[in-house]
Amino acid sequence: MERPGPLVYWQLDFKDASTVPPDPLGKRQHMVETLNTHDVGTSLSLNAQVREDFTAETALEAVVETLSQWGLPDLVGFDRDVRWVGAASGRDFPSPFVRMWHCLGVQVYICPPHRPDKNGCVERYNKSYKYECLLIERPTDVGQVREVTAAYHQHYNHERPNQAKPCGNQPPRVAFPSLPKRPALPAFLDPDGWVQAIDGERYARKVRGDGCVSLGERSYYVQQALSGKRIVLEVDGRARELVVWFRQEEVKRIPLKGLQQTLLPWEA
Repeated sequence: MERPGPLVYWQLDFKDASTVPPDPLGKRQHMVETLNTHDVGTSLSLNAQVREDFTAETALEAVVETLSQWGLPDLVGFDRDVRWVGAASGRDFPSPFVRMWHCLGVQVYICPPHRPDKNGCVERYNKSYKYECLLIERPTDVGQVREVTAAYHQHYNHERPNQAKPCGNQPPRVAFPSLPKRPALPAFLDPDGWVQAIDGERYARKVRGDGCVSLGERSYYVQQALSGKRIVLEVDGRARELVVWFRQEEVKRIPLKGLQQTLLPWEA
């Protein structure tokens, strides 16, 4: 049996290993997490990666590992974890993680706040993983979490009957013993390809006392005379510029900062 439908949709989510005692000197209550990557069409668990240091950078490395193994999906969905979408102050503008997907030509779906049901397939897997694995095996350190997670991952894909309609009460790997080959990671990539993906998007900002506004990780000078005023920045993807609007009038155009303007090897 082959994957149903043409759209390959992945969902990503972190699952806290709450049976691991918290680090008394750490800032976070639970340091060990599993990054689960789930294929919606087949209910297949593509990867279950355990770490005690998931940051924006290490989470990206984990996702790249999954992409190297499985190829590119058509669509990827995830919640508004800061490691995916960046700090709250800049969440309307694409984070580096989101930009990477745009550069790869993959559609992005970011779940609305407080709506885990919009990431339902991987959330359902997380619940099974919690009650059928973590709370039964009760691992107490990162090594034990990795061990029980690997065993459950194998059990879930190859042995556990899955009630999702495409699986027909069979384990995902039994229902889908082979999967169509997906596009591989490119050897070279346009690191500025994300700009075209947000062509026409608008971002409201209040001009600071120094005449500047922030967009993503960058600061842009608008006008000192507009300090304290609300303006709108519109992305012109073709020109790779920001169009500054005030009271429905175009004030100026500013080149987008941080663009590479050349193809780069994927590793770079």
